[in-house]
Amino acid sequence: MRAWWNSKVVALVTLLVLLLLSFSIAQSQQRRRTSRRVTHPVRTRPVTQPQPTPVPAGTDPTLVSTADEANTNQTTRPTAKPTPSADQESARRLERLSTELTQLNKKFDALEKERQADLLQERLTRAEQRAESLRTQLSQTLEKQADLQARADQIEYDLRPESIELRAATIPSLHADDVRTQIRQSLENEKKRVRAQLDLLDSTRARLETSVAGADAEADRLRARLNEVNEGTATGTSSSPPPAPSPSPTPEVPPPV
Repeated sequence: MRAWWNSKVVALVTLLVLLLLSFSIAQSQQRRRTSRRVTHPVRTRPVTQPQPTPVPAGTDPTLVSTADEANTNQTTRPTAKPTPSADQESARRLERLSTELTQLNKKFDALEKERQADLLQERLTRAEQRAESLRTQLSQTLEKQADLQARADQIEYDLRPESIELRAATIPSLHADDVRTQIRQSLENEKKRVRAQLDLLDSTRARLETSVAGADAEADRLRARLNEVNEGTATGTSSSPPPAPSPSPTPEVPPPV
């Protein structure tokens, strides 16, 4: 999963670099072009003045207008269509690249949020599994502690003089005092072993309770961070949350005896 996200991020960064390179190459080519302006000189044709028509004597001369002839002799210059300048073309290209860069940034932010959500979900799952495992160990420790405590109570009952007397009566022997002494010594040794195991289970239970509380707190913190990331993705905010810190390691709990 992480390799797939890393390949997506590398592809987006590569595309962005290619776009910036194409823009810089286009700018350099545009600067190398020389401005060529084709001018069409207008050649003026000499206007021939019409020769006056001789007027016979005794008649009034008439005015003849030569405006129509002058208008027909004049050549009209074709109007050149305006071409977009290099600055306008560069501005449009820069605007297009800026729009593409903004879209790439949005896609990158969305991918980053998804990656963070997946990472937080994975860490939350591990924290919940660890808390459940510690809780199971604590339950087993409590069961063993209860069994040992019941055995310790039974030993205390068997150490009573009347209990030792009843137990020694079931053993045929000529030396009843030695039998009672052996029974008491055996019970005392077992009592010491049970008490040592109970002390070890007490310390183990305390460490397990602390570890369970820490694992539950870590799971709650990760769950809250995951909810924040999911809400940010749903609302479409561009600010990405900071990476979650690594959980502090909990000391390993030795298995109960």
